[in-house]
Amino acid sequence: MYLKQSVMYSNPFGSLCAARTRTGRPLASWLMLLLLFSLTTQANATSILIGAPGNPNDGDCAPFGCASHYQQVYGAPQFPGSITISSLTFFNNNFVPGSVAAANYSIYLSTTPVAVNALDPTFANNLGSDNALFFSGTLGGLIGAKNEFTITGVPFPYNPSSGNLLLTVVSDGIGLEFSVFLDFLSSASPNTFSRAYSFDLSGVATNLESNTGLVTRFADTASTSVPEPGSTFSTAVLFLLFLHYGHKRRSNRELPHGHGLQRVRLLSLPHSD
Repeated sequence: MYLKQSVMYSNPFGSLCAARTRTGRPLASWLMLLLLFSLTTQANATSILIGAPGNPNDGDCAPFGCASHYQQVYGAPQFPGSITISSLTFFNNNFVPGSVAAANYSIYLSTTPVAVNALDPTFANNLGSDNALFFSGTLGGLIGAKNEFTITGVPFPYNPSSGNLLLTVVSDGIGLEFSVFLDFLSSASPNTFSRAYSFDLSGVATNLESNTGLVTRFADTASTSVPEPGSTFSTAVLFLLFLHYGHKRRSNRELPHGHGLQRVRLLSLPHSD
């Protein structure tokens, strides 16, 4: 003997697009707004590009295609506010293909009181008191199809009100590979950047260049807590369902067939006498 039984089950997704919140806005519209907000939040990472587009049809090998010790100071006015630098990007648009010279690199960032165009030939004299190791490891190989390469390192908090930003790159390569010629700008506007470098590790620069430097992008990819798209969407759905069912209980009426509660007849429930 079988017991025929009718049960009611809720189909929240069938009613989601047709139901409305107390404000009269369709729930699907709320869902779209929340999803767009999520995508906007994910893209909200700070990025500052300095020196672009650089000299046309020109490039420079230091410090990732030649030179062993390199410093570049960026003027504080190039930064609109504080940033926690978590990646550096350099560009190779004019001499393609290009390869980063294979070597072990140590990259440092610091806040320096030294002015643009006033770097001391002795590298150590330019370092700020907060000099910190940003990256240490092996780099090398062909730069990809985007003609840029990015180095991600230990986040460095920089406040332009405290001084200029100093980049220091030291490598154990031979310093004369000439394997890549990166985008750079000479005759930059005042207080943009300047640099010093040498082809050895003596600690003293052999070249000082005013208003000249590599085109550089600083990114603060850790500035925003970015939720996973799947978790954001799930949270949005749960929020909308909460609104929907709260409104349905208050209205105390049954939605039309196909938009909420649907009737299903189960015919296979065994029943013993």
